[in-house]
Amino acid sequence: LVKNAALSFAAAFGIKETLQAIDSYKLLEARIKLVTSSTSEQVAVQQKLFDIATKTRSSYEDTVKLYAKIALSAKDYGVSQREIIDLTQTVQQAIKLSGATAAEASSGVLQFAQALGSGKLQGDELKSLFENSSRLVKAIADGYKDANGKIGVTIGDLRKLGEQGKLTTSSIVEA
Repeated sequence: LVKNAALSFAAAFGIKETLQAIDSYKLLEARIKLVTSSTSEQVAVQQKLFDIATKTRSSYEDTVKLYAKIALSAKDYGVSQREIIDLTQTVQQAIKLSGATAAEASSGVLQFAQALGSGKLQGDELKSLFENSSRLVKAIADGYKDANGKIGVTIGDLRKLGEQGKLTTSSIVEA
């Protein structure tokens, strides 16, 4: 059945394009496998990422890349698979809403993932988010919980929190 479908696809789109599509899919599959712990989890994540891509009108490839970057970066900070999926969807939605170009969105995602990996959102990563992903910055500010439990800060306050090193991976994920 798969062989027949592949042959039909190859006939319709050309062998070169079919092989490129298969290679791309295998690479995306490998990215997910790298950050999941079982085959069943991998399959479930693939389906969730496909759903996110559909809901946010984003490419599946971009959604998988974002998920993998977030998962690799957040892994050491006790972030659950559910939180990674939710964060992937939130970031994809924010990128779409901010109207960023593909290059700006890519830069913002890279800086965001690096910030999660370093444990704090500050410096160049924060500056890049302010420049390239204004809606994501707004979402973080709106959901940020301060030490007193108050939810929501201004964009200016968020910048100050970043300068003070208070935008940690856990506080960002929670926001």
